Amino acid sequence: MQKMRLLAVAVLVAVLGVAPAARAEDTHKITVETDEFSRYITINGLIAEEKYPDVGARVWSIHSFVGKADHSVTHRIFFYDGYQSARKGYYAAVDETAEPLKVDKIKGHNIRCGRQACAHEELVSITISDLSLREHMGTGYRVKLYPKNGEACIITLTPTMISQQLAAVAEQGGVGAGE
Repeated sequence: MQKMRLLAVAVLVAVLGVAPAARAEDTHKITVETDEFSRYITINGLIAEEKYPDVGARVWSIHSFVGKADHSVTHRIFFYDGYQSARKGYYAAVDETAEPLKVDKIKGHNIRCGRQACAHEELVSITISDLSLREHMGTGYRVKLYPKNGEACIITLTPTMISQQLAAVAEQGGVGAGE
């Protein structure tokens, strides 16, 4: 279990540049990244985590990309799943209004295999609209992810995650659909 958590943290730090907190409301701070070679300002949001009873964890956060030239905003949920079972293969997602959401696979492979089962990890991004985030700022936003194998899972972007993310976007000059 500890090795899976350390791997999840390592993947988040390497890919997303952030480390997970136990709950989204913990003191983890939103980070902002950019440089002169990028067309975007990247805002890495608060992190939520759900541990499996046996081995592994799911970790997710909002990442926003603000265009430097036009101040347009794109939001994505980065979702990591480290587990020990048959490969899941996340391929689709819908929000709580049954609106289909675009899912892009970033990473997925075996971590290690033992006598009983293999440990896997998957990282996907789910595109969400600025308007959807704004509409759910006070209530939270739930997303259901569908794997090819296994049961679907539901993750929640809490009101704290959403409001702090949108505040950081506004600080960086982002202009979303709700403005």
